[in-house]
Amino acid sequence: MRAVSNFTHRFVYPCGASEFGDRVVVDYIAPKLGKGNMAMVRYGADGAEFERLHRSDWVFVACVLLFPIGLLALLAPKKREFVAFRWTPRADEHCDVTVHGQGSKGLAANVTGIDPERIRREIDAAPPA
Repeated sequence: MRAVSNFTHRFVYPCGASEFGDRVVVDYIAPKLGKGNMAMVRYGADGAEFERLHRSDWVFVACVLLFPIGLLALLAPKKREFVAFRWTPRADEHCDVTVHGQGSKGLAANVTGIDPERIRREIDAAPPA
């Protein structure tokens, strides 16, 4: 069974808020979260939200071990993991970014380990789309 944790991470990103939304979230973060089956469910001028719905591991165990009655375990509600990004422009051409969410400890570790300088270097090194 996956351990679930709530997490929050704050950092300053060296670009304006609109560039952060367009270049960083849409072009860089969304594809990486998409590899983990997270889908963008909201995107706006001030933030974006990603979520993933999945079944607990015990559901599949119950289905196999207790077949055919175990199929009733598929009626159990799906678990929701989410990550929300909020960004606010600053006067110095930077933006304050807050990331919060709820999910597995692995998801929390990946999201709270965001290094703004590494992201900036990778985006600048990438060929234009």
